Amino acid sequence: MNTVQQIRKLALALIFMFSPTLVLAEPLKVLTSIKPVQALVFSVMGEEAEPEVLLPPGTSPHAFTLKPSQAKQLQNADIVFWIGPQLETSLLAPLQTLGKNAKVITLLLTPGLDHIDNDGALDPHVWLSPNNSLKMINLIRDVLVTMDPDNAKAYTKNAKTARNRMKLLKRKATQLFAPTKDLPYIVQHDGFAYLARDFGLNPVGFLETVPGHKPGAKHLSTLRKTIKREGVRCLFVEPQFTSAQAETLANELNLIVTEIDLMGTDLTASPTLSVRILQNIIMFMDKCQYVKPKGEAQK
Repeated sequence: MNTVQQIRKLALALIFMFSPTLVLAEPLKVLTSIKPVQALVFSVMGEEAEPEVLLPPGTSPHAFTLKPSQAKQLQNADIVFWIGPQLETSLLAPLQTLGKNAKVITLLLTPGLDHIDNDGALDPHVWLSPNNSLKMINLIRDVLVTMDPDNAKAYTKNAKTARNRMKLLKRKATQLFAPTKDLPYIVQHDGFAYLARDFGLNPVGFLETVPGHKPGAKHLSTLRKTIKREGVRCLFVEPQFTSAQAETLANELNLIVTEIDLMGTDLTASPTLSVRILQNIIMFMDKCQYVKPKGEAQK
């Protein structure tokens, strides 16, 4: 059994293990793992109720230790939405213990999701795909309607609005990227693949083979050759990881370093957050391609 099959089997097991039939006497307690997941759920819940988020901004979802207050959030939740063990690796064990009374929804297993497979492992950054976001919104709507039928009409209406926002974003972004989509760029780590696929962009490499870890000499040598051969101008980094190596490479090869936050760290939570996270990413990626590196005259 390969890695992808193992992850799917494990995540499916989680869904069935932690899917009790709840009789709700109080408002639904909805917990989300990270801010991009909160954004998708918020778009369906609407202004009336804000879903909680477990991991604070700036926390890496790959490795973390729960505080007592976070453990209590898990214990009190009726529903927990997360991407899956491929991203929030350290959340797997707490879900099996602290979150055992909650319905756990693994968004990476959303029906019809168009995954990217990286050497046998699913790329978990699915919220960066507008196409996948539309499908996850549908799943979130269906779960909330089932768990809270009294508010089914509101969830259905909000989901329709959220889908329309996402479709509009995709149309506008497609137009925006049209003049620059073929221009090469590199990223700090290989987390932008869904966005690149949905909009036909041209990533030609990534700085770190493991997020947050310094790349090896052989990888850097190959990357330098790629940058020179392809005429790369933009290097996109993330605020969650140190950019010292990126700055060194940029100074050496005259690249423009642009910080792009895949997590929406500084954005205020609201029903439009999922669209705003993507808007910011798209805007900064496109803008970088129009900036001239040092030493080149601006048009």
